[in-house]
Amino acid sequence: VYGDNLYYREGLALTLTTNLSGKSGYHIVYKVDGKNLDGNTYTVNSTDGDVTLTAEYTPDIHYIDADGNRQTRSDYTVLTNATNISNLSAGWYVVESNVSYSSDFYCESGDIHLILCDNAKMTIEPTQGKAMAMAHGSLTVYAQSTGNSMGQLEATSSDGTAISSSLNNITICGGKITATGGSTSNNISGIYAGGNINR
Repeated sequence: VYGDNLYYREGLALTLTTNLSGKSGYHIVYKVDGKNLDGNTYTVNSTDGDVTLTAEYTPDIHYIDADGNRQTRSDYTVLTNATNISNLSAGWYVVESNVSYSSDFYCESGDIHLILCDNAKMTIEPTQGKAMAMAHGSLTVYAQSTGNSMGQLEATSSDGTAISSSLNNITICGGKITATGGSTSNNISGIYAGGNINR
């Protein structure tokens, strides 16, 4: 302890707790310098320098699954214009507002689940290559409703497939999806999957 700060040795795994109580329709998310932590364990890293750890209420998100049933998700990451979508980890992601990217949406390993909130739009138009690519996993897209307010995804490629899962499935459970592929010497495609394309 030094002043009002606590210091820990590098490599120490801290299990975080909070005095926040349960709140209907919300879950508790731990953050490191404002960024969501995966779970409630933070491992001390000397390169991080001083960090601020917080616990916050975050609303649960609802979506419609492949069977048309309403589901609720509490563990997810909100995509913003500042998110680096070119190096995503497997997991659940939510588009809450209008976001636009000039880089590609890419995940090297694992499955991506993408929820498009009502009245939200995700636009992806990289300067080259695929707009959305899953190297070794599947992509599943969900919406919150089926009416005119359902979320939108626009993926445009100037060179090849717009949305691709090289080895696995692409499943569209909902949302207004526009995939525009560019042309190469051997490929003009909006959506390609090494497995199945499910709608």
